[in-house]
Amino acid sequence: MKENILPLTLSDSEEIIIPGFWRRILAYYLDMLIMGIFSIPAIFLFKLGKPVLYLSWLFGYITIFFTQAYCVIKWGASPGKLIMKIFILKINGEPVGWSEALKRYSIDYIFMIINTVIGIILLTRISSSEFVALNIKTYAAKTAEIMPAYLSITSYLQVWSLINLLVFFFNKRRRVIGDFIAGTVVVKRKFEDSIKTHVEEQKALWKI
Repeated sequence: MKENILPLTLSDSEEIIIPGFWRRILAYYLDMLIMGIFSIPAIFLFKLGKPVLYLSWLFGYITIFFTQAYCVIKWGASPGKLIMKIFILKINGEPVGWSEALKRYSIDYIFMIINTVIGIILLTRISSSEFVALNIKTYAAKTAEIMPAYLSITSYLQVWSLINLLVFFFNKRRRVIGDFIAGTVVVKRKFEDSIKTHVEEQKALWKI
């Protein structure tokens, strides 16, 4: 199907198919909560040493991949978006594939990789005996002590979030940067059938 941007409203309704800010932000924080719950075991495994911490990181990455990639491919949305009854489509209304799902969250994955590299570097500067004597709070204090300010990923994430928010508000389809990279858009779930009908009609028109 040739590029055909999904309209803001469909012929059978005057309601805009794009969800608003609060619905999107609630979906985002629900995703963070769900991923946070899966991160809880890392707190209790922390005392078992660096190798276990590395394994907990790996488990966290698998969780992120599941929520941000697999769920999007399988159901068109992350768990938070499913709860809020919104989902992701290609900009022309077709279902997303692996390419779109991975591209949409690609910047997040880059931040995650950078954060992992920084974390590994920091751990090499803490001896195993010193590490097991730390807890989550003292570990955070220790890493802040030995880490240069410019390596703090939190500052960069805050800037990234602000830029994303500005992009969101300054386009009428409320797309974030990941949507522009992947060629996607987030829509309300209740319009799913109407969108499918619209896509089929557009396909028929291109064949004429």
